Amino acid sequence: MKPMSAHHPATPNLPLLEAISASYAKHAGSELGEGNFPEDVAKADRKSQLAWLDASAPFGILAHNTDDDPKFIYANRAALKMFGDTLDEFLGMPSRLSAAPERQPARAAFLERVSAQGIVHDYADIRVDRSGRSFRIREGSLWQVAAPDGSPIGQAALIWFGGRVD
Repeated sequence: MKPMSAHHPATPNLPLLEAISASYAKHAGSELGEGNFPEDVAKADRKSQLAWLDASAPFGILAHNTDDDPKFIYANRAALKMFGDTLDEFLGMPSRLSAAPERQPARAAFLERVSAQGIVHDYADIRVDRSGRSFRIREGSLWQVAAPDGSPIGQAALIWFGGRVD
């Protein structure tokens, strides 16, 4: 299968976001964004819901690929705001750089746990933005992402901003 590329803010990559969403639903038993959609979006078609997740969700959604040193392949607008990056800066960046060097071993161990379990909820940790400032993420869910044919794409996360640390 041809790899799915990352999205552009004006035209979200719906196949990639759909794979992220479908994988979440498979592991969690509920739709990505369920309970957070505004009423009109909750009643809309799936394409409109995906567009809302990409551009208007109050929580971050991001994903990295399966490389030995995984690189970010997707970020919605809320995630970009948390990390202080543009889409061009964020995509292709090794995901390990989202954590401070001293937190990277614990992050890597946690990602191994996600690999083994398929999904882990209630994740909280500290991340760093582009300027090096630390911030909390809370109520996170991380899960394995697969393409419609079942081939692995990587891992995705839904994270809420928990405030600045410094």
